[in-house]
Amino acid sequence: LRPTLVPGLLDAAGRNARGGSKCIRLFEVGRVFAAEAGEERTSMAVLLSGPTQPASWRPETVREVDLFDLRGVLSKILNCEVSFNPVAATGYLAIAVQIEICGRTVGMAGQLRPSEARQLDIQGAIVAAEIGRKTVNTPAWWAWMCFKPVIQSHTVMTLAAVA
Repeated sequence: LRPTLVPGLLDAAGRNARGGSKCIRLFEVGRVFAAEAGEERTSMAVLLSGPTQPASWRPETVREVDLFDLRGVLSKILNCEVSFNPVAATGYLAIAVQIEICGRTVGMAGQLRPSEARQLDIQGAIVAAEIGRKTVNTPAWWAWMCFKPVIQSHTVMTLAAVA
């Protein structure tokens, strides 16, 4: 019985990083055990790490993901304004926040300590959030889970041989 989905996403992020991925975007919808209620619940967790933009041949400064990017992703998923309320960071989190919608706490988010990220072979920031299904009653919640993956376009140039 797992109390949270985030450790599984962290393990997957580490495997992806060791496989050479620099830009990691993961999510999971699954069952967790809520000890305080003594029941299983459905939760959604999201994890982001790496640059905010894909690699380019043009030299430019690319910033790493942060909690503001995570808040934007959550706002898009839930189709409503999301706010973060700082709380005391504990355990493996350097920064911890409560996720709030309309003044109601619906989950937790945070940024991993750099030392914890390095143990996963990730050099940049790792931000993650988890929201309980019962706390969010928007149709966008499940509609987003049926999304089609984003397709990145690649340009291929074929050069004719000159004789």
